[in-house]
Amino acid sequence: MSVKKQIYVADTCAFLSGLTGFIEDVKIYTVPEVLNELKNNVIIMEMISKGIRENKIIIKNPSEESVNYISDISLKTGDSVKLSRTDLNLIALGWEFSKKYNVIIISDDYSIQNMCAEIGVVFKRLREKGISKRIKWIKYCPACFREETDSNIIKCEVCGTRLKFKPDKRIGKEYYGGKYKRSG
Repeated sequence: MSVKKQIYVADTCAFLSGLTGFIEDVKIYTVPEVLNELKNNVIIMEMISKGIRENKIIIKNPSEESVNYISDISLKTGDSVKLSRTDLNLIALGWEFSKKYNVIIISDDYSIQNMCAEIGVVFKRLREKGISKRIKWIKYCPACFREETDSNIIKCEVCGTRLKFKPDKRIGKEYYGGKYKRSG
């Protein structure tokens, strides 16, 4: 029985939290959009450039098929409105790698962590506490309490109030499905 190699997939927050200073014998993957988000931070970009030159940081795009799969899952959990294209690509990359490697996605973003828990990919937080359970979000009107399932609607069709999100507390163990994988 062979042991899967461990790799890390890091989001923007991970690099802003100083992740590049701790790189030794591991490879860290990220998506091009993360570099775009960091382009104005000269110090961090220099550290990332050094990591790329030393083949410790690798920039890779996920397949469009993986991004579509993750987008569909984010609609199910209600995280789609909170996740950027960068976030979706990062999660998709981690999910792709999880088929061959032990993957840890490094992020303090709660929606990324929630998605990792949903798809069974281990996540590690750096500064924030991290999620303690998986969340399914529902969109609702705070004025008339009507729920909305269409992700494109931003105002209540009954009273016109801007819609908000809250965790769906009606969801039981059948949704949460037991423990999720969290590292640290």
